[in-house]
Amino acid sequence: MKRLYHFLVTSYKLRVTSYKLHTPQTSHLSPQTSYLTPLTSYLIPLFAFCIFSAGAQNENVQFPVPQNFQMSLHYIMLGDWGVCEGEAVVGPYFCTTFQWNEPDLSETESQLVGYNIYYYETMEELTEIPFSEGNIIVQTVSTNLTVGNGFVGYTWVTAVYSEPDGESAPSNVAKNFDLPLGIKNNEIKTHSIVYNSQMKTIEIIGVENIASINVFGIDGRLISASELNSIDVKYLPNGVYIIKVTTKTGKIISDKLIIENYR
Repeated sequence: MKRLYHFLVTSYKLRVTSYKLHTPQTSHLSPQTSYLTPLTSYLIPLFAFCIFSAGAQNENVQFPVPQNFQMSLHYIMLGDWGVCEGEAVVGPYFCTTFQWNEPDLSETESQLVGYNIYYYETMEELTEIPFSEGNIIVQTVSTNLTVGNGFVGYTWVTAVYSEPDGESAPSNVAKNFDLPLGIKNNEIKTHSIVYNSQMKTIEIIGVENIASINVFGIDGRLISASELNSIDVKYLPNGVYIIKVTTKTGKIISDKLIIENYR
């Protein structure tokens, strides 16, 4: 849409300039009449633009767009343990989560069948190549998806429909311009996840605004969850567990923890 707008404005300026260059200075026409030709040539593409916009709005009604698309990257550092795609992994490892809201289906008769998540690496691709020709990362029926990979560039989601078949316009575009490639100075741990053998609790130290604590088995299975700074695990047998802490700002911290009780 933005490209079409710039094209129309540029076309109008060129038409006016061209008309002035080719119009004799001693024209017997009045000033109002002199600009009739370039004005008319501007109104024609403007009329086409209005038709295009109306068509795009109708298409968006028929194939509604997913809303509030977000992408978050979780980097599991070298030697750390974490969970990605429901499996236990050891760093270095990239894990990307995509989430969005379902489109408003109240004004369409089309049937929502799934979603496509697309990807472009550069701004040139984003501005010069149609969204529909982007690289598909994954096709899914969920609105919350985790992928065991990291992406530098631009990502977005579309909704796919049937009866009639079609695909929505792109959602808002999420951007990410950096992937950590190793242990950096700012990756030095300022937190600790400890097991209190006396209280039989897992405690999180050095992390503020905790939203949730999840305890996973080594097989990636969720065992327990809490929204406090500690979690009671007195019922857990001795073994190795993966602790995942999520803050209210969306930051994710994960580590391996050994629970060992002597009886």
